[in-house]
Formats: sequence, C-alpha cells, structure tokens
Amino acid sequence: MKTLSLTHFTQEDTTMSVPQNQVLPQSSFGMFMYDKRTRMGISQAHLAKLIGADQAQVSRWEGGSSPPTSRMVPKIMRALQFSANEKLVAIELLDA
Repeated sequence: MKTLSLTHFTQEDTTMSVPQNQVLPQSSFGMFMYDKRTRMGISQAHLAKLIGADQAQVSRWEGGSSPPTSRMVPKIMRALQFSANEKLVAIELLDA
C-alpha cells in the first residue's frame, strides 16, 4: 500500500496555514486540530464536551504531549467537520 505524503496536498486542501510541500513534525496533528478548531470558533471546552473528553485532554492533544486514542480520532473528525482531504492529512499526521 502506498503511503500518502503531505506533499500531495496543497495549502488549500488542508485549510491549514502551512506552506505547500512542507513536511510537518510528528506533533502536528495537535496543531492541525488546533487550527481547525480555532477557525471554527470552538473553544477547547466546547470541543471536549462534543466528543466526551475533558478540556485538559484536548489541551494535551493540541500541545503534542499526547496523541488522541483511536477511539477519539473519529469523534474529533466529526466534531470538527473534517473534509475528506483533511481526514487523509490527519491520518498521515497520526501515522508519522
């Protein structure tokens, strides 16, 4: 199976403020999540309530100190209304 690289996506595809073809560090799922959440105008506390987590856990995910569990990832994607391209990017970031 071919692994997708972030270089296959443009800034437009990801809606994240990252220059085209830039490879992001491992903890960048949290940055990706933060960017999407703040663009939507959702607080950490509100996102936590939507997905059944606590605000401190959302903060740890966004800060990169711990990744979300496989059970939480789909909930995050639904709550933040990830597009198909954003889902692909998020999975790539989590697999990094």
